[in-house]
Amino acid sequence: MPTAEPSTNGQAPAPVEDLKVTPKRKPPVVLMGVLAVGLVIGGVYGGKWWTHRQAFVSTEDAQVAGNLITVSSRVPGRIGQLMVDEGQQVQAGQVLAILDETDFKAQLAQAEAGLAVARTGLKTSETGVSLQSAQTTSQIAQAEAGVRAARAALTSAEASAEKAHADLSRITRLFEAGGISKQAYEAAKTGATAADSALTAAKSQLSSTQEGLRLANAGTQAVSIKRGGVATVQAQIAQAEAAVNLAKLQLAHATITAPVAGVIARRMSNVGEQVAPGQGLYALTESDKVWIASYIEETYIRRVHQGAPVDIRIDAYPGKTFHGKVQQVGSVTGGQFSLLPANNAAGNFTKVVQRIPVKIAVEDQDHALKPGMSAIIDIDARTL
Repeated sequence: MPTAEPSTNGQAPAPVEDLKVTPKRKPPVVLMGVLAVGLVIGGVYGGKWWTHRQAFVSTEDAQVAGNLITVSSRVPGRIGQLMVDEGQQVQAGQVLAILDETDFKAQLAQAEAGLAVARTGLKTSETGVSLQSAQTTSQIAQAEAGVRAARAALTSAEASAEKAHADLSRITRLFEAGGISKQAYEAAKTGATAADSALTAAKSQLSSTQEGLRLANAGTQAVSIKRGGVATVQAQIAQAEAAVNLAKLQLAHATITAPVAGVIARRMSNVGEQVAPGQGLYALTESDKVWIASYIEETYIRRVHQGAPVDIRIDAYPGKTFHGKVQQVGSVTGGQFSLLPANNAAGNFTKVVQRIPVKIAVEDQDHALKPGMSAIIDIDARTL
């Protein structure tokens, strides 16, 4: 029962209103159900996340990589034609550009003319050697024949002189004995003198022919000198042939071809530009040879090994999973190749988790993967 407060002024107390007590509300059943379902779903996904984390090493620090080849000129020249443009698929050996061939053709013509002159000189030298050799051989043969004849004449003159002196001795004895006339004696004496003169002449002739033989033999040295000239001309021909081959090679290099099959990623030149050897004309990517370049934190690298299966997801193709295998685990961290590696000895040290490069070979390659695309990878660590 409600009570009335006593009045201080003698009046009747005022009635007090009934007090209302609000009962405590219970949580709605629907809200409880939602919370329960949320906890269940969270537990399921949390369990899956934990299970996946234990079974796989994952990272978003990955991208598609490939060979980027710079196609350059091997000779200096002015670009005459550009046969392809960016985005075109090319085959190995396909012509990409042609330099102006005017200078190269002129150099080739000059080299060929030099080779023709050298070959003509060789023919002249060889003819001179043949003529000199034949002439020298003939002169030697004639000189040898002259020496033989002179020796024979000397032998005959010696015999004649010997006989004339023997006759003179015999006739002198007879003349002194009065057996013959003075006229016969003078005739014998004159014959002996003539025989001596003939002997002297034969000796002189032999000396002359021997000197002729010596001079003829000296002609062989002239032949040797001419043959040396032939060898020099032959060396000049080899030099001229090398110049021709070099000119042909430079002319061939004026036509620039694709070293491998791929896609033209970038054109770096225009028609009419002067290019130097090694200057890039195109950037070419091998579209059928790509891999995934990833960087794994050092705290997880112990769980990664060569040959482990890898699931690859590319941001450009949501919902599609590519497959691959770990091909190579780096031997150093990526920070070792930075321009300014951290020097902890300076005393200003902040510990940062390092990352180690991991190369992943893509098994089901297709032209959809482009170098530079972002990727997310899951490396299966359960095969350890």
